[in-house]
Amino acid sequence: MSAVLYGKNSLVGLLAVLLVGCSSFSPTKSYISEPNESLALSVANASGLNDKGKLKDVTQEQVKQAIEKNGNGVGDVSVASSALFASGMAAPLPGFSSLGSAGFALLPMFLGSELPAYTSSRWIVWMPKEVMTPDQASEKLIKLMQTAITEEYPDVNISFTAKYGKILADESQLLSNNPIDAKAPEFLGSYDAYGWGLSSTAIYTTTKGKLQLFLGPCYEGNKEVGDMDMITEKVRQCYMRVTKHLPSWIYYYHVGANKTPAILNQGKIFNFIEPAADKYAAHSSY
Repeated sequence: MSAVLYGKNSLVGLLAVLLVGCSSFSPTKSYISEPNESLALSVANASGLNDKGKLKDVTQEQVKQAIEKNGNGVGDVSVASSALFASGMAAPLPGFSSLGSAGFALLPMFLGSELPAYTSSRWIVWMPKEVMTPDQASEKLIKLMQTAITEEYPDVNISFTAKYGKILADESQLLSNNPIDAKAPEFLGSYDAYGWGLSSTAIYTTTKGKLQLFLGPCYEGNKEVGDMDMITEKVRQCYMRVTKHLPSWIYYYHVGANKTPAILNQGKIFNFIEPAADKYAAHSSY
């Protein structure tokens, strides 16, 4: 992998992350996506997660360069791509050439390498308000999450109060406080919502709108779970399975190992890659 990470023509140089703009996030303003913006970036922008502008989509030109520079399909690129495909993190898409998929799959690995600490993994929720109090909304969210967990992990014991110390393999902690008032983004319908995870600062510092899940089967052994335990590929796969059983308005932002960010939603992984790049990779003849 070192040749890919540090080589003269490495992809790192292609994916420099720029700091742009100033704070403008408002959870009660419906976010309107930019043209050719990925769903992942739209969710990050709409939730306040990307208020500093650190996250960027990989562009069609960057995909093209990655494929062309690694056109022989050998060495570290093919090895790394095989590992990604095997993990399920970047399974080849239908219609993609094998090399097109390889170059395409590697790109997300280098996104967000300079992300600040506030971009730790978080749940992002825009629950339709309907006729509910904040307390009722919080109870509804807990029940939805509880059902989703037991669908995938029926033998796990779920605790609804904070417990300090080791998270055992057969238990989980599910915590939620009351939501904030919000407006769903345009891609969800711009409805009045109760929100969780909608903040431009570290989510653990918020007094409202925080949803936390620590799922024992996702971690490597019985241990006290820290930030580094939350970013592994095993956690990504575990949480992705849980999202299969959740509504479309619940997302999980996962930083990933080496800060390889992605959005998880309804059993799918959405990378920070603009739609035009999808089309180029799919039709690549390399």
